[in-house]
Amino acid sequence: MDGNDPQAFASALERLATDAHQRIAQGQAARAHWEAQYGLDPMVRATWAIYRKALADRRTIDNRVTAS
Repeated sequence: MDGNDPQAFASALERLATDAHQRIAQGQAARAHWEAQYGLDPMVRATWAIYRKALADRRTIDNRVTAS
């Protein structure tokens, strides 16, 4: 759907308003997408990756200082 087309937007809203199965399916798909991108597991993995990189960077700097 073209987000700049008010008629298409109105039609999409009307379909959602009248089709419970479509609403449920889209809601479930949106929830699954959100969980995969922003849920607890992805956020924990991303946070750990940042900590591991910071620690690796620190070790590299420490090794350069002690090797001098």
